[in-house]
Order: sequence, then C-alpha cells, then structure tokens
Amino acid sequence: MGSFFTRSSSLLALCVLGAIGSTHARAEEAPSGPAAEAPPLVSYEGSRRSTSWVTLPNGARAAVDRGITWRGVTAYVTLTYDLVGVDAESGKTLFAADIGAFWTTLTFAEVTLADGAKQWAIELRPSARQKMGADLRQYHGLRTGERLDVPAARAKDPGTPVELVQSLSGVRSHVAERFALLIGTAEGYEAVCARLFADDLSRPSSGTIDFARDVVLLVSFGNSSNCRGIVDRGAYESESEIVLRIDASTFQTMDGWQKARPWGLFVLPRREDKVYVVQDDAQRLIGGPPLWVERWRFASVPTPDQELAGLPAATDTDWYGWAQAEERGSRPAPPPPKAPPR
Repeated sequence: MGSFFTRSSSLLALCVLGAIGSTHARAEEAPSGPAAEAPPLVSYEGSRRSTSWVTLPNGARAAVDRGITWRGVTAYVTLTYDLVGVDAESGKTLFAADIGAFWTTLTFAEVTLADGAKQWAIELRPSARQKMGADLRQYHGLRTGERLDVPAARAKDPGTPVELVQSLSGVRSHVAERFALLIGTAEGYEAVCARLFADDLSRPSSGTIDFARDVVLLVSFGNSSNCRGIVDRGAYESESEIVLRIDASTFQTMDGWQKARPWGLFVLPRREDKVYVVQDDAQRLIGGPPLWVERWRFASVPTPDQELAGLPAATDTDWYGWAQAEERGSRPAPPPPKAPPR
C-alpha cells in the first residue's frame, strides 16, 4: 500500500517522536460477554508500522496499522495520535480527533450519559503497563468522535471547590532547592520573602493578606528550565483536608533552554483543624489527563517558631542572570570553545 510511515507510540511531553520498529498492534477480544457479542479491542503497544492510510476530513492523510469495527464504524488510532472513525460500508472518514499519546487501547462500550440516555461509544484506555491512572477512561461518539460526558468516567475531586484568596507566580528566586512552606504569620511571610525573592519587582506584597483568616502556601521547584512559574489547578476542602493542586507552566524553545527557579504563592482559607495537602500533576504525555500525586502534606498550621523550619538556605543568587538578560533582549556571550585535544 505504498511506502510505510513509522512512529513510536510513546511520547514524552517535550520530546520529538522517532520512527522505529515494525511490530503491529495487538488485537484481542474484550473479556466480558459471549465471544460473538463482545466488542473487539485493539492495544497499540511498543513500536508500530503503518499498513495503510486514511484520508482525514481536512484532506490530509494519516498512517494507520490496524483498526476495529463495531456497528458499522471502523475506528483507528493513527500513528500521529488521532482517533479516526471510518464508515465501514462506504469507506468515508466520519471524524478525526487528536487524543494524544496517553490512550493506547481502543474498544467500544455502551455508556450512560449525564441525561440518562444510553448509547454506544468508542472507549479509550491507557496502556496495560500504565501504573498511574490505569483505571481512567475516555469516551467519544461512535459516528461523531465528539468527547462524551460520561458520569462514571469523571475524575473525582478530593472535596468541595474552594476559591483561592490570591495566587501569584514567578521564576526568580535565591533558593536552588525544591520545597514547600505553609506560612501562618506576617512575620514568617516577610522572613521567607527576604530570603527567597530575587528583587523587589518579583516579591509579592503582604499588605492584602489577612493572617487571622488566611494562610500562605508557598511552593518552589528550585533549579529548573523552560517554566513561567507554578500555577494552581484548583483547591478543594473536605472534612479533614484542604487540597491544593498545582502545575508547572512550561514552554518549549527551539534553541536550547531558559533557566528558571519557578515558584507559586497561594493564599488559602485558614483552617486550624485541617491538614493542608499539595498535589502536583505527574502527567508527562501531551494531551493526557491529569495524574494527581501528593507531594507535600502539612499536619497543621505551624506555630511562628516552626514556620521557617523547611526553608533552604539562599545559594548561587546570580544563577538566574541568564533569564534577566533574556528580558533585556540579549543573551550572555557563550563561553569560548574548548581547544581541540592534541
């Protein structure tokens, strides 16, 4: 069927895909129900090699290896991570949807939507080798490819959403190590700011923080690169915990990388009787769903004499000078080339 198109099915968030291998997708029957009635299932593991092409609705062609057919629709995951549906009788492409590299297993399922209606859908699953998020599922319309809201597949929040009082982030810091602090007093806050922040421009003001009602959760990732800061992805309150979800605001560059010491400062409601938890998104595949992992836990709001216990010392305070030069529109001169060995 013409020349082969190859591409790896594993994708790191900041990596370029390579063309490797020639094994085919592994197809098997779904385990539930009679064999003749069960929807087919295909798992794309390891390296893949195309066996044909499909024409997408926009006219572009995409390489595929093996698809599965159910109720008149043949579904594929292309080698460029599009979910494609083709009318099995006419061969006409019905839809194409970018799903990313996290979803590597394809089958069909009858689902119940939010309004109670039932319909057949394309079900996406992660790799059987995926440890985190192995139970996650994503559903798309059988003939439309539209993402479906299936209550049974919704991610469960760790509590009731809480509005943050304030949220700030930046990339300059005097501290090279990764850490998090829960701060409950203005004095502790000022001491932390004096050590952490690189200059007055990047230092947040404490004038708007009411420490009788609020606390500050400060998170720093230390020496990093290609990051604009740490941002919040929501805060939640349960009977025993306040959970803050954070994520690094990263970007890609074409020529090298930019130094950064990203931090995030989050003002939350003060709860003396609750545990404060910080969760970070561990997802590293483009287009994949969040994978929340607990990174820090504070059993209680610290007393004034304990607030600075986890604050690292300031080191290498001019480390971020590269980023400052970028803001001025010029880069530091590169180091002279090394002399060739004799």
